[in-house]
Amino acid sequence: MVEGRLSRPEPRWAFPERHAIIASVQVRIGPVQSEAALAWLNYARSVVEAMSRQLPIQVAASFAGYLEEWIGAAHGETFVWEGRAEPEEVEYLLHAWFNLARAVAEQRERTGEPIRPVEGEVFYKALVNALLDALRSENRATAEFVEQLAPFWPGLA
Repeated sequence: MVEGRLSRPEPRWAFPERHAIIASVQVRIGPVQSEAALAWLNYARSVVEAMSRQLPIQVAASFAGYLEEWIGAAHGETFVWEGRAEPEEVEYLLHAWFNLARAVAEQRERTGEPIRPVEGEVFYKALVNALLDALRSENRATAEFVEQLAPFWPGLA
């Protein structure tokens, strides 16, 4: 298992002025086969690179940082990763990711391209569910946010 703080490597903070973590949520992704993780992570890295000019700078940097960290954690047969972050950071980045995932899904449906690599589907679902579950268990406000977002998340149905 690889452990990390959700705030490494820099720059990943959606809110750069908040460096001290006062309250945090625990995020645990996996166990999932590393092969599935790498299939989706490499795909996601190419999407973030292609769409980075359409994202706020901190969001693009955060996504790129997480993807690189998770690619580094996908060694051996099994991928497991744990980290902690402020609930507001997780919520902000999750909402940005939802918007990106929805935009990519709509674009790919129009062009007839596959939305995601099939071989990475199990990792994609594990990742999204891990983040949703972390916020769901944080407090009532973040749980309500998750309950409103989850039914519309591309590829979770």
